[in-house]
Amino acid sequence: MNLPKNYKDIQKLTGCLAALSRFISQSGERNLPFFKNLRKASTKKFYWDDECNEAFEALKQYLGSPRLLSRPEEGEELQLYLAVVEGAVNERYLITDKFAFALVISTHKLKPYNESHPIVMVTDQPLKIILTSPALSGRMTTWVAELSEFDITYTPRTSIKAQILADFLIECTIRQPLKINGPKELQEPTQITKWVVYVDGARNSKGAWAGIMIQGPDRLKMEYALRFSFEATNNEAKYEAMIVGLMLVKHLGVKWEIVKGDSKLVMDQINGECGVKNENLMKYHEKAMTIAKGFDQTIFQHVPRALNEEADRLS
Repeated sequence: MNLPKNYKDIQKLTGCLAALSRFISQSGERNLPFFKNLRKASTKKFYWDDECNEAFEALKQYLGSPRLLSRPEEGEELQLYLAVVEGAVNERYLITDKFAFALVISTHKLKPYNESHPIVMVTDQPLKIILTSPALSGRMTTWVAELSEFDITYTPRTSIKAQILADFLIECTIRQPLKINGPKELQEPTQITKWVVYVDGARNSKGAWAGIMIQGPDRLKMEYALRFSFEATNNEAKYEAMIVGLMLVKHLGVKWEIVKGDSKLVMDQINGECGVKNENLMKYHEKAMTIAKGFDQTIFQHVPRALNEEADRLS
């Protein structure tokens, strides 16, 4: 690392330090002289004083010495980031199942930390909704029982900064192909896991609403009620519910699902049985079809209102 000789060198230095700030302890305090230097050199003239020189030498010494992991203070909150690879654990597991299983494994591998520290699980997966659902069964019930002995809270991931470390580990790990011996029927999924999405939308004097109820394996059930902050017709609200429902199951990693709604017009338009004449509905139709193409298979099915009661209640 050479000493900056002009204004552009200082800009490059501060840019590199900003990128490495995640890995430099007290980076703001260490790098402050360089950023103050930029403000002083408002005319883009080179400016370098003794304070900058001392900070530069201290930074070189810091980066040139090996870093040691520090022991967390007792009771200190620890953040946990997880990443999973395609085909990990079991190919029939949904992406949320894989993350839940990875969380269970982390409690085994990091048990001393989990027992003495509160853990904050930072994730973009709906683990909190799934693991706290009262309608769990099978392996999920076992996993929830194992996790219950630890102080784990879940928070949405608002930044990808720390997540890149977990992603980097799995991307740069050399993995040998998994060899499975045995009958072919045991190596391939024997049936497709079915997900059913019930959707409904409505408009009244108070505004437009949408209700979505998602049914998954192991009696998993998720309900969503939406109130729109914009004007929408009854049919537009039904399209909105369908689009949101498709986006939700896509986020869950679902590849095959049935979408059920009680609007015959909307379902007929989606299935190509009748045309879309309204300009706004054309945009909704195009959006829904674009999302649907991202799945291996999507079936749109019209059902009587009596069979769509839960989504209707939510809307």
